[in-house]
Amino acid sequence: MLNVKYIGGGQYVVGARYIGTDWEYPYAASLLGYGIRRRGEKCEHRGTDGTVDCSDCGKTVSQFISEARDILDRFAE
Repeated sequence: MLNVKYIGGGQYVVGARYIGTDWEYPYAASLLGYGIRRRGEKCEHRGTDGTVDCSDCGKTVSQFISEARDILDRFAE
């Protein structure tokens, strides 16, 4: 598992990668092995990487980013 370090201001370092904006949170969570689909969700969110709303179910970018940040925070040192 990659190390996650919170460096302040919504910025993280995941492994050796600097994550400087919230738009990068879904990608950063994927580096830790997490996808944008949560347990119990039926939609596979095939039309998004978490940086646009899901056109199939309507899940918003804000929801994807919030969930990804929760994952980053859970693993942050």
